[in-house]
Amino acid sequence: MSFSQRIALSFRLPLRARRFLVRTTQGLRIRPDAESGCYPSRDTLAPAKVPSPSAFLAFLGCIAIALPSCGPAQSPAGGAAQRPQAAPIEVSVVPIRRAEAIRTVDVTGTLFGDIDTTVAAKVAGRIVKLHVDLGVAVSTGDTLAEIETRDYELELTQRERTVRVTLSQLGLGEELPAGFEPSMVPSVRQRRSEADNAKAKFDRAQRLFEQKPPLIAEQDLADLRTAWEMAREATEVALLEAQSLVARAAAERAAVEIARQRLHDATIVAPTGEQGERRQFRVAQRMVSIGELMSIGTPMFSLVATDPIRFRATVPERFSSAIAVGQSATIALEADSSASAGAAGTTGTVTRIAPRVDERSRSFEVEITLANPDGRLKPGAFARGGIQIRRDANVAFVPSAAVVTFAGVQRVFSVRDGKAVAHRIRTGQEVDGLIEVIGDLDVTEVVASGAAGLGQDAPVTVRASAPAPSAP
Repeated sequence: MSFSQRIALSFRLPLRARRFLVRTTQGLRIRPDAESGCYPSRDTLAPAKVPSPSAFLAFLGCIAIALPSCGPAQSPAGGAAQRPQAAPIEVSVVPIRRAEAIRTVDVTGTLFGDIDTTVAAKVAGRIVKLHVDLGVAVSTGDTLAEIETRDYELELTQRERTVRVTLSQLGLGEELPAGFEPSMVPSVRQRRSEADNAKAKFDRAQRLFEQKPPLIAEQDLADLRTAWEMAREATEVALLEAQSLVARAAAERAAVEIARQRLHDATIVAPTGEQGERRQFRVAQRMVSIGELMSIGTPMFSLVATDPIRFRATVPERFSSAIAVGQSATIALEADSSASAGAAGTTGTVTRIAPRVDERSRSFEVEITLANPDGRLKPGAFARGGIQIRRDANVAFVPSAAVVTFAGVQRVFSVRDGKAVAHRIRTGQEVDGLIEVIGDLDVTEVVASGAAGLGQDAPVTVRASAPAPSAP
C-alpha cells in the first residue's frame, strides 16, 4: 500500500479526496526506516521520487481539509455514539455426568458357521429321492437323500451266502462263535482220534517186542510206528485246514459288514458335531437333482450350523497385550441400522487368539463366539464390533450437542456472570448421545442447547435446567 493510500485511510477521507490524493502523489513512495520506524525527511529522498511542488501543496490541502473530520463521531444530540449491545442468547445447562467408561478395541470381520461342512456321496449310484432343499433345518441323523440300493442289496446277499458255505465246512451254523478254536472242528477231532489210536497200537506192539523172546516181528513194529506218525501228521494238516477256514470265515464276515455299510451309506444323512454330539444344521446349498448319477466323493449338500456362530476379525499388533481369551465383545451387523462398534448388537466372548502376528498386515486374528438362537446372524455377513479390554471409573461425559468444533478445535461452554466461558477440550468415545471428555474440566455444568452460536464472553440467559444425562 502506498503512503498516500495509508494517509487517506488513516484520516477517513471521502472517496473523491482519496482518489485525488492518490493521483497527485503517485510519484511519492515513502517507506519508514527499518530500524527506527520513522519516515525519512525530504532531504533524504531520491530526487527522482520527490513530487512536484504543486502536487505536494495539493496533498497538504487534502490533509487540512480532512483534519476537522478526523475527530470522534458525534451523535445528533452532541454526545458520543454508543455501540449497540448484542441480545443475550438463551441457553440451557446440564451437569457433567461422571460414570464408568468401557474401553473397547474396534474390529471388523466376517461371520462363520460353527460347523460349515459339505456332505458328499460315500457310494456311487443314481439318486432316487431328495428329502431337503435350500434353507431347510435338519438335525443329526436326518435323511437328506437316497441313492438306489438294489446293487448293494444283491452284494450283501452274496457275501452272506459265501460266509454260510465256509461256516458249513467248519461244521458251524450261521455265525462264527467268539473265541472259536480250530481244534474243535470235526475233521480235526477225527484226525486226532485216529492218531491216538495209532499211537496206542504202537505202544502195545513195542511192549510185545521188548519181551524175551520178542512176541512180534520187528517189521510189524516198524509198520505200526509209521502208521502212528502218518496219523499224527494228518492231524496237523487237518488243524491247518481248519485254521484256514476259520480265517476265511472271519474275512468273509468282514466283507458282509462292508457290504452292509455300503447299503447303509446309500442313504445320505446329516452328520454329527465335532464331539459326536447331536447338532442342528441348515441347508446352505443343494448341489444335486433327482436321477443324477453320483460317483464316490461327489458333493451333494452344503450344511451350516449357525448356533453358536463365530466372528473372526483381525486386530492391530499394538493391542496384542490387551486382548485375552474370555473377554466380552459386542458384534453388530453392518446392515443393521443400529450398528455401532461396541454399542449395540449381540454379546459374545473371545474364544480363540492366533498365536502369531501376520508380518505383512501387522495384525493377528481373533475369534469371538456368539449365541444365535434366532438365526439373525448369517455366516458370510460383514460385521463390526468392539472387544472390551478394561473399564475406567469416574469419567466425565457431556451431551454431544454441548461440544462445538471449529477449525479442528473442540470446545464446551459454561456460564459465569451471565457470559459464556469457552473451555478447550479433547474428546473420547461417544455412547448413546454422550461424549467422553478427556482430561480435567474445572466446571460442573456445561451449556447443552444453544452452544453452537456462542463465543467467548457472549451474553447469555439460562433457562430452566435440562435433566442430567444418564450414564452410558
